[in-house]
Amino acid sequence: MNTKMITETLQTPVTGSYDVIVVGGGPAGCCAAIAAARNGAQTLIVERVGYLGGMLTGGMVGSSGIYTVSPTSLAYYASVREQLRTDPDRVQLIKGIPREIMRRLISSGGGLGYFGEVPAYVCVHVPSLMKLLLDMMEEAGVAVLFYAQGVQPIMDGDVVRGVIIQGKGGREALEAKVVVDATGDGDVAAAAGAEFEFGRPQDNEAINMTLMFTMGNIDMERYFEAEVTGQATWPPVSREEHFADMRAGHSYWFGTSSGLSERPEVPEHIRAELDNFTWSTNHSRGHIFACNSPIPDELYINVTEVFKKSGTSSWEISEAITIAYKEIELLAEMYKAAVPGFENAYIRQIAPLMGIRETRRITGDYIVTGDDVKQYRKFEDAIAGSGHPIDTSEDNKGRFDKLDPGAWFEVPYRSLLVKGREGILTAGRCISCDHEALGSIRPTATCMALGEAAGTAAAMAVSQQLTPRQLDGRQVAEKSGWDTSELTEAMIGQAEDDDSVMLQRES
Repeated sequence: MNTKMITETLQTPVTGSYDVIVVGGGPAGCCAAIAAARNGAQTLIVERVGYLGGMLTGGMVGSSGIYTVSPTSLAYYASVREQLRTDPDRVQLIKGIPREIMRRLISSGGGLGYFGEVPAYVCVHVPSLMKLLLDMMEEAGVAVLFYAQGVQPIMDGDVVRGVIIQGKGGREALEAKVVVDATGDGDVAAAAGAEFEFGRPQDNEAINMTLMFTMGNIDMERYFEAEVTGQATWPPVSREEHFADMRAGHSYWFGTSSGLSERPEVPEHIRAELDNFTWSTNHSRGHIFACNSPIPDELYINVTEVFKKSGTSSWEISEAITIAYKEIELLAEMYKAAVPGFENAYIRQIAPLMGIRETRRITGDYIVTGDDVKQYRKFEDAIAGSGHPIDTSEDNKGRFDKLDPGAWFEVPYRSLLVKGREGILTAGRCISCDHEALGSIRPTATCMALGEAAGTAAAMAVSQQLTPRQLDGRQVAEKSGWDTSELTEAMIGQAEDDDSVMLQRES
């Protein structure tokens, strides 16, 4: 097909110069910017919308994956919870800036934790986290530019020297000694000519998309008594602990109402319309997979699914959002008709950002593989890690492969570098990894840790007058605080001795 082309000749003014420019203000980008500025770099963060946090806030997903606990064993998890209360350093894999952010949010009442500490998942009050992140930028001395998007790197041969942005005032060129691509999609690196992979290897299909939403005015007492108590939770606890913890405002994901769409209370037209959508095999069509909210009558609900859409096409993202809105409307009607406690509930909020789990994965000096995840591989230049299950879903086939209790793998610094390019680092889900490994790397806490490492490295490169590739990854890890020595002693021994009853996630 012949495509009509227009040739543009542009003269773009250079309007600023910084040590470090972070493109993308999501989980990884926020931590990268704070880390770079705290390490002495003059830092700018560029964000395409009018708030910070990305999927943490606009995606309404909260923080996932702070510590290593596979959702399987009651006795093991009980031990982890006790240590979380008494000695959190021994059970929390992700520390540093990600933990600092979540601790501050929990202490302010803007996030649900566990007795003031950061558990596996933190459900957030979105406006509170937006404000906290902006406050932390100001505290660190980070310049913030909203409503601007990085559209093209400034190139000098194979070296990235800055970024061209498109904002409300037009195009501007911003110079930088190091650029951190925290766009999630690897936009800047790809535009610089970097190699990348997209989706699974056989056909490039990416992990499915989800649009989060909340429902409010739920009678939580009726709902929990009828649907939640005794059901599977993540992390798993006994039914008595679960109910007591929920009343106390601790943070949980829980899967309930399996087979909901087959209940006789569900109107036939809703059941028929649900059949028009694709649901993955590890989900029960129309079930509830939710997290309790800092607002007592509210649930954050994660059940919409959209397949075979590209997160690098604005047209296809628009189609995905339209599909998800229709799913949300049907799901809310079904909950109101068939779930005790939802009779007077309503859709309170729909996430402004589509939950895109996978797009470009920029090829770096090392590609983290699914085998690295399953072998729990460790690296001398490790700067982050994860104990999260391999969680992928594409082509209508769900996958949720849990790691062994207490196990985790690491991500080396080399995976933040961009093969064949200098002056640029990646952070977040666009780092160098394969499709399978991404299923465990992509949770927000690990993305935040990757961001802290990238920002730390960028500042180190500037201060030492080196390129990021010339840095020693072990020194980056030491500077950014990546340390698992206490965790190793505390968790692996307990996991090896644990042969107690197991629960499975129901979702």
